[in-house]
Amino acid sequence: MLGEYFGASGRACRRGSVLVAMLVVLLVLTLVVSAVVLSASRDSQMWSARVQGVRAQRAAEAAANMAVKEMIDNVDRDGDGGVGTISNDGNTANDPQINNGTRMWATRVDAGSATTITARAQNGEAARAVAVGLVTGSIAGPDPRLFYTDSTDITWPMLTRTWDGSAWSAGAQVATGTSDAYQQLDVAGNAAGEAVLLGINASGSLNRFVLSAGAWSAATAIGSTGSPNAPVAKVGYEAGSGRALIVYRSTAGVGSLYYQQLSGGTVVDSGSTALGFTEPIDGVVLADRAGSSEMWAVARSGASVVSKVWDGSAWSATVDTHSLLAVAVGQTFAAAYEGASGDRLVAVGESASIVLKGGAASPLGVVGTVVLTSRPTFVRLVRSPKVGSDEVMLVYGQGSGEVTAVPWNGAALDTANSVTLTAAGVGPDGIEPLADVAYQSDGLKAVVAYVRRNQSQVRFRVWDGSAWSVEQLGPNLSAAVARVRLSPGKSMTEVIAACQLVPGTLVLSNHVVYGGSALTLSGGTEVHGRSGTGVYTLPSAGSVVFGGTAVTVADNGSQTLTPGNYGNVTMGNDSTLTLDGSGTYRFRTFNAAGKTNVRVRARTTGAANTILVTVGIGSLSAGSGFVWETTGGSSAELRVMAGNLNITGAATLQGLTAYVYGNISVTGAVLGYGNFYASGNAGFTGGGDIYGYTALGGNNGPLVALAFTDGSAGSATTIMATPRGMPIWDSFIARAVGGVGKKITGWAVVDPAVP
Repeated sequence: MLGEYFGASGRACRRGSVLVAMLVVLLVLTLVVSAVVLSASRDSQMWSARVQGVRAQRAAEAAANMAVKEMIDNVDRDGDGGVGTISNDGNTANDPQINNGTRMWATRVDAGSATTITARAQNGEAARAVAVGLVTGSIAGPDPRLFYTDSTDITWPMLTRTWDGSAWSAGAQVATGTSDAYQQLDVAGNAAGEAVLLGINASGSLNRFVLSAGAWSAATAIGSTGSPNAPVAKVGYEAGSGRALIVYRSTAGVGSLYYQQLSGGTVVDSGSTALGFTEPIDGVVLADRAGSSEMWAVARSGASVVSKVWDGSAWSATVDTHSLLAVAVGQTFAAAYEGASGDRLVAVGESASIVLKGGAASPLGVVGTVVLTSRPTFVRLVRSPKVGSDEVMLVYGQGSGEVTAVPWNGAALDTANSVTLTAAGVGPDGIEPLADVAYQSDGLKAVVAYVRRNQSQVRFRVWDGSAWSVEQLGPNLSAAVARVRLSPGKSMTEVIAACQLVPGTLVLSNHVVYGGSALTLSGGTEVHGRSGTGVYTLPSAGSVVFGGTAVTVADNGSQTLTPGNYGNVTMGNDSTLTLDGSGTYRFRTFNAAGKTNVRVRARTTGAANTILVTVGIGSLSAGSGFVWETTGGSSAELRVMAGNLNITGAATLQGLTAYVYGNISVTGAVLGYGNFYASGNAGFTGGGDIYGYTALGGNNGPLVALAFTDGSAGSATTIMATPRGMPIWDSFIARAVGGVGKKITGWAVVDPAVP
């Protein structure tokens, strides 16, 4: 048996040795192959981990960029409920993903003016995080500009000055008026330094001026608005596209809103959109949505308020409407977008309340009501620029003299922080906003400035987001302050104010002029404007025709007339006479003596936009409750040629210029908007107020400017020393043209720990 394995000498058989050697070789080869395979596997795993790590890093950086973009635009673009956060809603299932499995999200922490965004990304093999630090207050904004009509110059040029944070530049001419002042101004600019300035002159013509590359263009005529006496032209910039949008009233079409869209100062779109009005627009406001090309125009005509949304290229078909309880006068409505949500908010003044409507989509619902003790005299809504905030500040005045400010917190009016700035009887009244509000550019504080009658210091309070400061006083301006306008300033914590002063007593912008020896103001009647004796030539009535069809309106009746010649007009109790259309109405007499609640409505639908009413013989007399109502932005003149204007009891005279060749007498409470001239004496003995939009001259005091830095008022600078008269409050306007933001102070990779 052994012979089968060993030879005769006892040595091993060679065939067995070869077998062993082969086994050893196979073992070595197996080990080598295994080593190669294991090495390749390890390299593959390392490569995969490296790739996934890079993917996570890039995803985290992408999330950080997305969050910073939201901060810049102040818009919640991903819909997670916050600005500067990405998918920060507690639901990992809806996190954005890249490369099939790398999800990303970002959170935000605020500490005073500093903001830290932490962006994270994670996949099956890697997690990365990036932190971005941003801080407010380190970026200087654009130089704010003050625009004003220089009435010290007989050519009435329009001037502008810039504020560099410490001093005002010299006045530089924008354009020269054509023998009359620009009585309505509005201006807006974009982040590129372009600006558009609008001006309506005394003839109602609307012109635009464009600031580009540091230089102003010549005036470009847009069209006729029909009257300089109403705020019917506004301009704003689309935040998304940087294009300008101008909206305005035009005599070319009653009831429609006209517009021009400009890119680089060149008109790229224009036209009109119907609002459904049957009478001319008497006021319009324009609001811009942060980070979007969307804008919102709200217009009023008589007792109707209508709004439409502009999406950057077309107007919405949906119209939001609000019907007023009575015809309103003055800027008693306002509109704004919330900053973070982009929801819309409109405030509309009623006869004894302010109604707020809001929401994301039309129709807007009622979201709040402010009950007033008297009629509203102005309403302002200003959006907070603070990133991620939906706060909007509401400021309004009442005929009783009270001025009130209350913040909107994005869901409701914060009535717990409502503050009455002036008590009844001591604050401003009239249709001009003698109070204003502006936020610092960082949005951390808001300044509300306001005026008390016949006092030479602007008063102000500061809102820090949770509470109001005590009342503070600006510098003594040596004359009573009549009007104030606020705007964000040069730095992130600055607000500038432009103030119109008056010589001696409070003088706004209307007149009671009489040729007799007495002006009687008793029972608490106040004339917020110029009054006095003097020589004044009343306009001629032209050819007076003492004939025509007699007009009788019975008790509780109504009748509509068109321009023409009429005989004796007799009115009953609770009767209404409508003068429908521009032109001249000649009445032999007008008798409503002893009749109560008589109403005359003057309205126009044509391009002339003027109504002239002449009473040829005798006086225009009426009992208590007499109302003259001028609607749709119409311009109405009443000429009583051979008698008096006698109202026994209370009267409302709105939008009326009255030339009376005898005496004026109103024995009840008067509410007068307009100008009243008498060749005899004038007596308003039942209390009330007389004020209006336009001035035909005047002795207003200097135009001055001051700055509030971080809630503290600095010294004042005289802008125009001896004006001959500023026609209306919008004949000067302060505005920061351009944009400011937050500065990125750091960008760092941080601990990638995933919560």
